[in-house]
Amino acid sequence: MNNPHLIRNSIESIISLSEEEWKLLDNYISCKELKKNDYFLKAGEVCNSIALVCQGILIYSKELNNADEITTDFGIEGDWVTDNYSRLNDYPSLLNIKALTDSQILVISQKDLSVLYDKI
Repeated sequence: MNNPHLIRNSIESIISLSEEEWKLLDNYISCKELKKNDYFLKAGEVCNSIALVCQGILIYSKELNNADEITTDFGIEGDWVTDNYSRLNDYPSLLNIKALTDSQILVISQKDLSVLYDKI
Protein backbone atom coordinates (compact mmCIF):
# COMPACT_ATOMS: atom_id res chain seq x y z
CA MET A 1 0.00 0.00 0.00
CA ASN A 2 1.27 3.45 -0.89
CA ASN A 3 0.07 5.12 2.32
CA PRO A 4 -0.32 2.61 5.17
CA HIS A 5 -1.71 5.21 7.57
CA LEU A 6 -4.51 6.37 5.28
CA ILE A 7 -7.09 3.85 6.50
CA ARG A 8 -6.12 4.39 10.13
CA ASN A 9 -6.47 8.17 9.81
CA SER A 10 -9.82 7.81 8.08
CA ILE A 11 -11.28 5.47 10.70
CA GLU A 12 -9.78 7.31 13.67
CA SER A 13 -11.57 10.47 12.53
CA ILE A 14 -14.78 8.61 13.45
CA ILE A 15 -13.89 6.11 16.20
CA SER A 16 -10.90 5.08 18.32
CA LEU A 17 -9.79 1.47 18.13
CA SER A 18 -7.44 -0.47 20.38
CA GLU A 19 -4.34 -2.10 18.90
CA GLU A 20 -6.09 -5.46 19.21
CA GLU A 21 -9.05 -4.11 17.20
CA TRP A 22 -6.68 -2.74 14.54
CA LYS A 23 -5.07 -6.17 14.21
CA LEU A 24 -8.52 -7.74 13.82
CA LEU A 25 -9.53 -5.17 11.21
CA ASP A 26 -6.32 -5.77 9.28
CA ASN A 27 -7.39 -9.41 8.75
CA TYR A 28 -10.46 -8.27 6.81
CA ILE A 29 -8.86 -5.71 4.48
CA SER A 30 -7.60 -6.62 1.04
CA CYS A 31 -5.57 -4.45 -1.29
CA LYS A 32 -6.75 -4.31 -4.89
CA GLU A 33 -5.18 -2.74 -7.96
CA LEU A 34 -7.47 -1.25 -10.58
CA LYS A 35 -6.10 -0.36 -13.98
CA LYS A 36 -7.48 2.66 -15.82
CA ASN A 37 -11.09 1.90 -16.90
CA ASP A 38 -11.42 -1.14 -14.59
CA TYR A 39 -14.70 -1.20 -12.68
CA PHE A 40 -15.07 -1.38 -8.92
CA LEU A 41 -18.84 -1.67 -9.50
CA LYS A 42 -20.98 -2.00 -12.63
CA ALA A 43 -24.60 -0.91 -12.83
CA GLY A 44 -26.86 -3.94 -12.40
CA GLU A 45 -24.53 -5.65 -9.90
CA VAL A 46 -25.21 -5.69 -6.18
CA CYS A 47 -22.50 -3.73 -4.39
CA ASN A 48 -20.91 -6.09 -1.88
CA SER A 49 -18.05 -4.01 -0.46
CA ILE A 50 -16.64 -0.66 0.51
CA ALA A 51 -13.21 0.60 -0.48
CA LEU A 52 -10.81 3.32 0.55
CA VAL A 53 -8.98 4.97 -2.33
CA CYS A 54 -5.25 4.91 -1.55
CA GLN A 55 -4.06 6.06 -4.92
CA GLY A 56 -5.78 7.17 -8.10
CA ILE A 57 -9.16 8.56 -9.04
CA LEU A 58 -12.48 6.73 -9.37
CA ILE A 59 -15.58 8.13 -11.05
CA TYR A 60 -19.23 7.46 -10.28
CA SER A 61 -21.54 7.55 -13.29
CA LYS A 62 -25.13 6.75 -14.07
CA GLU A 63 -26.81 5.93 -17.36
CA LEU A 64 -29.90 7.99 -18.12
CA ASN A 65 -33.03 6.71 -19.88
CA ASN A 66 -31.84 8.24 -23.17
CA ALA A 67 -28.57 6.23 -22.89
CA ASP A 68 -26.50 9.30 -22.00
CA GLU A 69 -24.14 8.82 -19.10
CA ILE A 70 -23.68 11.45 -16.40
CA THR A 71 -20.99 11.79 -13.77
CA THR A 72 -22.40 11.88 -10.26
CA ASP A 73 -19.25 11.91 -8.09
CA PHE A 74 -15.53 11.21 -7.83
CA GLY A 75 -13.44 9.26 -5.34
CA ILE A 76 -9.91 10.51 -4.72
CA GLU A 77 -7.17 9.51 -2.29
CA GLY A 78 -8.66 9.23 1.20
CA ASP A 79 -12.27 8.82 0.01
CA TRP A 80 -14.44 5.78 0.67
CA VAL A 81 -16.28 4.46 -2.39
CA THR A 82 -19.39 2.28 -2.42
CA ASP A 83 -23.06 2.31 -3.34
CA ASN A 84 -24.68 2.33 0.09
CA TYR A 85 -28.22 1.83 -1.19
CA SER A 86 -27.23 -1.24 -3.18
CA ARG A 87 -24.92 -2.61 -0.48
CA LEU A 88 -27.28 -2.18 2.46
CA ASN A 89 -30.43 -3.30 0.64
CA ASP A 90 -28.91 -6.09 -1.47
CA TYR A 91 -30.29 -4.30 -4.52
CA PRO A 92 -28.76 -3.99 -8.01
CA SER A 93 -26.81 -0.76 -8.33
CA LEU A 94 -27.79 2.01 -10.70
CA LEU A 95 -24.22 3.31 -10.61
CA ASN A 96 -20.93 2.51 -12.25
CA ILE A 97 -17.77 3.13 -10.22
CA LYS A 98 -14.74 3.01 -12.49
CA ALA A 99 -11.04 3.89 -12.24
CA LEU A 100 -10.12 7.02 -14.20
CA THR A 101 -6.44 6.29 -13.54
CA ASP A 102 -4.48 3.29 -12.38
CA SER A 103 -5.64 3.05 -8.78
CA GLN A 104 -5.05 1.20 -5.55
CA ILE A 105 -7.90 0.58 -3.11
CA LEU A 106 -8.35 -1.15 0.24
CA VAL A 107 -11.49 -3.27 0.18
CA ILE A 108 -13.70 -4.64 2.96
CA SER A 109 -16.58 -6.90 1.93
CA GLN A 110 -20.05 -6.27 3.32
CA LYS A 111 -19.99 -9.73 4.90
CA ASP A 112 -16.72 -8.94 6.69
CA LEU A 113 -17.94 -5.47 7.63
CA SER A 114 -20.92 -7.07 9.39
CA VAL A 115 -18.54 -9.38 11.30
CA LEU A 116 -16.41 -6.38 12.30
CA TYR A 117 -19.47 -4.47 13.53
CA ASP A 118 -20.26 -7.41 15.81
CA LYS A 119 -16.68 -7.82 17.08
CA ILE A 120 -15.68 -4.18 17.53
